[in-house]
Amino acid sequence: MCFQLLDMAKQAGVQQADVILQRGRSLSLQAQGAKLDKTTKVTSTQVICIRVIQDQRVGMAASEASDADSLQLLVKQALGSSRYASVDSDQRIEQKNSAGIIEYESDRNQPDDASLEAKVDLAL
Repeated sequence: MCFQLLDMAKQAGVQQADVILQRGRSLSLQAQGAKLDKTTKVTSTQVICIRVIQDQRVGMAASEASDADSLQLLVKQALGSSRYASVDSDQRIEQKNSAGIIEYESDRNQPDDASLEAKVDLAL
């Protein structure tokens, strides 16, 4: 998806672009009187953001949608917002490694290997 978005930006004539993809999952448990409440919910989130630099002007756009039309709209919105930004000759996107990919792994982003039963026990 990230490469697809970068390809779309390139096809639209964007001079420089980078993409951030953030995904998350959460499990919400509530206990009352040592019993699990019925308000248990599991949620997943995904946000993709593109930053473009066009004629030394920065534009950004973000979305939770990841279909091709939404990604195309992101490029259009980022380019549109760049037109209203001030010129900033210090803004640039530099390639940090041979693949042009920077992966960030937070020490808070650890694998979740606890069973659902263990999570319920913890909530109780």
